[in-house]
Amino acid sequence: MDKELNELLSLRRQKLTTWREREIDPFGSAFDGSQPCGEIKADFKEGQTVRVAGRLTSIRLMGKSVFAHLQDISGKIQVFAKKDDLGDTYTAWKKLDIGDFIGGEGETFLTKTGEPTVRLTSMRLLSKSLHPL
Repeated sequence: MDKELNELLSLRRQKLTTWREREIDPFGSAFDGSQPCGEIKADFKEGQTVRVAGRLTSIRLMGKSVFAHLQDISGKIQVFAKKDDLGDTYTAWKKLDIGDFIGGEGETFLTKTGEPTVRLTSMRLLSKSLHPL
């Protein structure tokens, strides 16, 4: 068990180094103007442009797209990102871990299953989590 935890911590520290090599501060970034996740979901209307920030609680990579959940004190909301929408920023998803804090901007839509979602057009790391949740 300790060996697995040490490997996980080592991997997260390697990702931290990668962020620093890209000249991105992995800690303490502010993200002004974001709306609470629970508020976006409660007052959901398709086609609204919103700014959202929170802790990653799930990440599902699917080739050139990704679904993830962000959670803050008010609740949880799904976000969706496509390589075509984010460009070079899309590669950041492979350097993110569950527990990291991110912020992004995008337009709201309903998925085929009816889940309120934010389609990100921009995103950035706000704070790197070095320990698993």
